Amino acid sequence: MPSQREDTRERLIRVFAEATFLIFFQAYMVAPLLPHLAGTFRTSVQTVGFIVPAYLIPYGTATLIYGLLSDRLGRRRIVLGSLLAFVVLTALTATSQSVPQLLWWRLLTGLGASGVVPLALVVIGALYPYEQRGRPLGWLFGAMAGGMAFGSTFGVLLATLVGWRGITRACSPGSACTSPSGINSAMPVLVSRSSGMAFPASCLARLLDVPPTGGGGDG
Repeated sequence: MPSQREDTRERLIRVFAEATFLIFFQAYMVAPLLPHLAGTFRTSVQTVGFIVPAYLIPYGTATLIYGLLSDRLGRRRIVLGSLLAFVVLTALTATSQSVPQLLWWRLLTGLGASGVVPLALVVIGALYPYEQRGRPLGWLFGAMAGGMAFGSTFGVLLATLVGWRGITRACSPGSACTSPSGINSAMPVLVSRSSGMAFPASCLARLLDVPPTGGGGDG
């Protein structure tokens, strides 16, 4: 029987893996959708194509900053903030009515979502001793690779069924946040779609408070 602490660690890694999958899925589904988006917004593929670097450049740059922020402001606060930014901003991206709006939402999403993966690596290092890190790291990097593969392949296929707005909303566990009536109740909740479980922010905060495992050093 796994201990309560081990069960808590596993739930936390599951949340990180699922969030990572969605982050990379929505990042890599965009490029194949460019012709569709160009037709929707009545512009050229070259113009709407700027949404790709508008997301990737801020994402790559901001990953360098989140570690410093977590040291100064606390790991829990920054992880929850990054997850919440991804949830809300991805949902808001689906409300775009023009290419400039789409560019701005993608830029902000890149800035907000980029803290999840680097801080997940920090959490894994804190919660698992060196000899046990292979499996949780495998889940995290597998989620990245799966998000890339499925996003670039199935994103455009699903968009033909539900539209680009529908698939974008589906990538946001907090798509209900776009409605004024649901904003207060939906924003604190991170929904795990693949397992059908809801993780309130307070629950995730408690998971992040699990003390580091003994002997977690690399040396």
